[in-house]
Amino acid sequence: MHKFTLLPQELQSAVFKHLKRDREALKVCSVVCHAWRDLASPHIFRTIRLDSEASFNILNILPSILTLVREVKVYSLPAECVALFLTKILPRLQWLQGLDIRFAVPNCLYDDLPLNTRRAISETLSISSFTSLVLAGVKFTSILVFQELFSTSPSLKRLRITDFSFQSNPVLSISHSEATSRARLEELTLLRGCLEGEWLCHPLCSLDLSSLRSLWVGGQPNQTPTLQLLKLAGPSLKEVHFDGVKISDYRNAIDLSNNPNLSSIGFTHEYSFLPRNCPIPTVELTFGTVHPNARPTTFVLSWFVDPLLGQRGLSEILPTPEELDYGQWKRLAPFFASDPRFSSLQKVELTLYYAEAWSEETAISYLEIAIKESQMTARGAEVSYKTIF
Repeated sequence: MHKFTLLPQELQSAVFKHLKRDREALKVCSVVCHAWRDLASPHIFRTIRLDSEASFNILNILPSILTLVREVKVYSLPAECVALFLTKILPRLQWLQGLDIRFAVPNCLYDDLPLNTRRAISETLSISSFTSLVLAGVKFTSILVFQELFSTSPSLKRLRITDFSFQSNPVLSISHSEATSRARLEELTLLRGCLEGEWLCHPLCSLDLSSLRSLWVGGQPNQTPTLQLLKLAGPSLKEVHFDGVKISDYRNAIDLSNNPNLSSIGFTHEYSFLPRNCPIPTVELTFGTVHPNARPTTFVLSWFVDPLLGQRGLSEILPTPEELDYGQWKRLAPFFASDPRFSSLQKVELTLYYAEAWSEETAISYLEIAIKESQMTARGAEVSYKTIF
């Protein structure tokens, strides 16, 4: 203890930084002495999650921690608590870097939020240190409101919008001039129902995608926005992932020919009934559109298994070795074997999301089928895998 305190302050801070993901250890350290409390507190309170009235009240009880908070996650609180936090506490978080708001009521109309609540959000986005925003369950009825919200966020780098909806065909009647001030996004995630998003591609939108490095899109896509988002990202795009892909989705909707610097391509399939259904033809179609100068190093493939499979016998789910059909993997073999675009492939990452009725052993047995064929198809690449319940 005595020798530790003799270390320079920056080295002591570096030691505590290694514990930043272990909140329990940090809490123990914080009660050893005043010096350790001061070292541990910035990591303990860097991210706070408000998911109950009790957690919300902590900020009122301990106002001194507000200067330490860098990220706030607001999950499913009653509307009055959310409004109180946004109007009373949020303006006091002057060093905030990230905000995650998930409204308890789906399709909460942003326009219906109290004026002082909307003003508090806008003022937070204008903080020079603010770089990350997550919004879930919000509905906008006007692109003008959407544009106004993000026009005050010049430092925003990461945006994730989930269960996010817009009014039908909102862009067609808009003839305003192009926005002059735009946040230059580096990471954009659009999940579950938000890709009526021609708004995001419209000149009036105050989001600049020309520096986008990571794009993750999901839900049931409209083809045009997907193509436009990929085109707007252009050469800056390094990582792309298509989530919730079904067999009929994305046909002719993905074109990676404008993204010469891609290093990672990923897909998440929904409800593959047998290993031979995966990868679906969409993967082959997408690989064919990769820019000639692109050299992806990582291929990510995840898929969900229909929960109904857990109610059927395993003999119906897992074929015997003699019955295996790797037709879909074989269709990818030419890309991995002789296509110069995939000559730098180093990793294949496989993830299986399995049903409640399954055991982990069953899930791994199911996944091993894809592992073996991916090893045979993408020779030379390291194949890693995991199962998630």
